[in-house]
Amino acid sequence: MSYCSIEDEDRRCRHCHSQSLKVDWGQGDRVCTNCGVVDCGHLLDDRPEWKNFNESDDIVKGAPSGARSGMVMVDENKYHGGLEPTSLSKRAFGTPFEGSSMLRSSLSKTNRNLDLMVHKRHKNALKQARLSRLIQKKTNERDEDETIRPEHDMMVLQEEEDAERAYAAINSEKWSLERAIILHGTEETSTTGMEREELLQQLTHSLKGAASDLYKAYSILNKASQKLDLPPRVAQDAVNTLCKYAAQKDGLTVRGVSSRLSSAQSSKEATQKLRLYNKHKQMSSLAGALLFLEARKHGHKRLLQEVCKCFDGPASSSKESDYLKLKHISKAMKELRALFPDYMRANITLKDEGLVEHVARQLQLPPVAAASIEVLVQKLQNSDEKFKLATVCAGATLFVTMIGTVMQRLASQVAPYQSSPPPAKRLKTSKKTKKKKTFDLFSQDALSEDIAYEMRQMWDAWTEQTPWCRKLREIEQFCNITESILLNFYKTNIYPQRNELLLMLQRSSSAEVENKCKLKNTPRARLLFRKLESAAALLDKNGQVLVK
Repeated sequence: MSYCSIEDEDRRCRHCHSQSLKVDWGQGDRVCTNCGVVDCGHLLDDRPEWKNFNESDDIVKGAPSGARSGMVMVDENKYHGGLEPTSLSKRAFGTPFEGSSMLRSSLSKTNRNLDLMVHKRHKNALKQARLSRLIQKKTNERDEDETIRPEHDMMVLQEEEDAERAYAAINSEKWSLERAIILHGTEETSTTGMEREELLQQLTHSLKGAASDLYKAYSILNKASQKLDLPPRVAQDAVNTLCKYAAQKDGLTVRGVSSRLSSAQSSKEATQKLRLYNKHKQMSSLAGALLFLEARKHGHKRLLQEVCKCFDGPASSSKESDYLKLKHISKAMKELRALFPDYMRANITLKDEGLVEHVARQLQLPPVAAASIEVLVQKLQNSDEKFKLATVCAGATLFVTMIGTVMQRLASQVAPYQSSPPPAKRLKTSKKTKKKKTFDLFSQDALSEDIAYEMRQMWDAWTEQTPWCRKLREIEQFCNITESILLNFYKTNIYPQRNELLLMLQRSSSAEVENKCKLKNTPRARLLFRKLESAAALLDKNGQVLVK
């Protein structure tokens, strides 16, 4: 590949030495017209790509012009209606120079006005598309507007998706539990002080406040979980949901859970204390609702009354006795169900479900007593008369604890002696060694050997049981009823049918009943209730035990 210049036109043909060399610019070859030899091929044309109409004498005729490089002043009047001449300039339409016409300024002004008009029309079209999109969201109807161009509609959708992604990314990082633990955790849970100081320098005031609030809510939830004796899995799921709630709501607020200042208190200090008090109450209600829902989901039922008692107010609060109420947790549950449909599908109600388990756990009753209370509650609730669950549970608890107290006191009155071997291995004593004894209800002389061995096993089992006796005040407290209602229900509905109820408990613990009965599957229930009907004569209608 070679260049073709003006000096090359005087060359001679290397074959016939004639000057008949012509350049075929269509093929890019220099050919001899005399002999037809191709003198040079693939020529590069360095001539200007336009016609030069400049006829001044100082320019060699046929020589390339330097006007395209901006090195030579051009007459702009020649370019009216055509291409704009190029020149070296930072401005779009070149730099005006002395003696130039007003064409550059006119073109620049017109271009600026056109840009402003196009930008304004585009802005109005996007505004109309956003408005149409907002109306569609509120009405939940897809009504396509013919005036909205498809590209504008797609741009609005893209803007919404980008905004949602950016918002989610910011809030997820803002409500990071790991960062909250690093900043406000103890030495056991957080990292070194160097990392904490570096992180504090990078965060803004808003991010620091969010981390502080999240750690406070996390601490409140963990303390309540320990008081409720819940497994770590329940607390972990509750904490995860708490972080999701904070990220989606951009805070830990609960609507409707707040208090107001009285008319006498209007100072700035009182307003600040009330704000902190309401924030703490909202965190507690949210933590209580999460623990209640997660505990029900995992099969560890807790009552709302029990959950409310696990939360205390801030140190500056004077209303710690009735700090958190059922209505506060109910409102927090409403917020959670609106954000997380899984809680709505779980169909968890606020009824007194699990009251028997709650009472048995608070009174620390043995497993046989808890199962007996549940069987009696089911029996009494299936009757024609309808009573409140708390009243039935309290009456059944009083009845079962009295039965256990009677049986344990009878067992303590049995003369202590070493347990005899099974009847098949007993050695017969000679008649000479036998001595006459006074008749005793619990002696082996009054019973056969087999029955005596079984009775010995039963009394030993009652002796090994933890005490069943519970005070009436404790039952009232955990069942949340008064003493008069409890004793009245016991006298009218339980005491008259005490024999029937005792026989029912004895049959429920035997092997003849179906497997669904909880009392049958409770260890040692069959052994303890072998002679349960004997306790009926030692019960008093006033809720007292006759045997001492």
